[in-house]
Amino acid sequence: MATFKRMSLLAVIVGAMVVVGCGGLDFGDDDDDNNGDNGVTRDQALVGTWQLDSATINGQTATIAEGMDAANPAVDGATFTFAADGHWTTTEYVGQDLDCTHAGTWTSSGGAFTVTFFADQDQDTMLYQITGNQMTCTFVESGNTIVLTLTRQ
Repeated sequence: MATFKRMSLLAVIVGAMVVVGCGGLDFGDDDDDNNGDNGVTRDQALVGTWQLDSATINGQTATIAEGMDAANPAVDGATFTFAADGHWTTTEYVGQDLDCTHAGTWTSSGGAFTVTFFADQDQDTMLYQITGNQMTCTFVESGNTIVLTLTRQ
């Protein structure tokens, strides 16, 4: 379930996204903005909606459900929305049908973002890279390296 929570961020990431810059590789360092939230920073390049396209676990192709550690193994799609105000939501789908939604708050710094879940205040952190309209998120869960690839909507 922790992997699913991490995926729920992308943010997630996590996901219509405005990329700051000229389409080059963005590690989040140059675009962090202090939004007046007591020093909290949020990379505005993350803001928007991202669709989860693929997942790998230790370099091997995985299903969307496996990459997200979804409770429902039939989950075959997900979107992650990061709002400029620091809130995020993840929506999981089976086909075109809604399966479940998660929400919380997010921050970013130095090429990593952290999401906090409203439900249990659990926090997950992922490294991310944005190139054009593609985002790659990497994290380690139970000794496994998981890489998620998302496309800005």
